[in-house]
Amino acid sequence: MNPYAFIPKTESKSSHFGDFATRLGAGFLFRQIELTGPVPVTLTYNGWWFRQRILVDQQVVFQCISWMKIRNRLEFEFTAADGQIHPGQIEIDFSKGLRIQRFRIWIDGFIVYDEVV
Repeated sequence: MNPYAFIPKTESKSSHFGDFATRLGAGFLFRQIELTGPVPVTLTYNGWWFRQRILVDQQVVFQCISWMKIRNRLEFEFTAADGQIHPGQIEIDFSKGLRIQRFRIWIDGFIVYDEVV
């Protein structure tokens, strides 16, 4: 095997992992994920206009201004329909052009969605 041999470029494919998650929408600095378990909610991340926001069922649960640096780890809490408070966290790996390369969601300390672009 030649270690200097040319390796052809392959197409990158996006993959999503989560037994109870469906990606409803995706775009530049945007993701919308529907979770059916362990807590059934629709989570929206929007990083447009120098502002990062997380909405859970259309209610803002996290918001910050990102003039100088965009955050890649966001922690939040939300109240579910059953009245319980759930901690959540989103981790995002960005490319140099601020494209999302990996997008992960944790709820109650368990990973519920993991997307690799």
